[in-house]
Amino acid sequence: MRRLHFIVLLLCSLATLPAAEEKPVRVALFNDDGAFGQGVPRITEQLGKAADVKLTKVSGKEIASGVLKDFDVVIFSGGSGSKEGAAIGDAGREEVRRFVREGGGYIGICAGAYLACTGFSWGVGVLNAKTVSSKWKRGKGDVEIEFMPPAREAAAWPRGS
Repeated sequence: MRRLHFIVLLLCSLATLPAAEEKPVRVALFNDDGAFGQGVPRITEQLGKAADVKLTKVSGKEIASGVLKDFDVVIFSGGSGSKEGAAIGDAGREEVRRFVREGGGYIGICAGAYLACTGFSWGVGVLNAKTVSSKWKRGKGDVEIEFMPPAREAAAWPRGS
């Protein structure tokens, strides 16, 4: 039996997202130590095209000082989960937990998904999950993702998109 690795994590309360005709979704994109590679540029490129999204890059220091209160969703991209955790520090990890507890959305891509897990001293622990191995396997591949009806409706996406 083949195990699939943790690639993308989305924890989001759809009730907190504004309807398409209302204000844009306010997205905080972590852009600090640990977020390296093409994650931040690609996310910026893709979300920058969306009229109903207001994307703002935030630092670890800003997260630690409470900036997430001004957002609907936070995104942590790929890179190094432990370095992302170090960049936000203890105060930032607590701010992320508070943000999610209070209904904020969390999107973790690769390292950002590891950051969400429990079991790491540097993790934020918003997902009660641990990795199956300490071996950090890396690679590239295509991933097929299907959004369930509530997410599809909230984003006003047609079936099959």
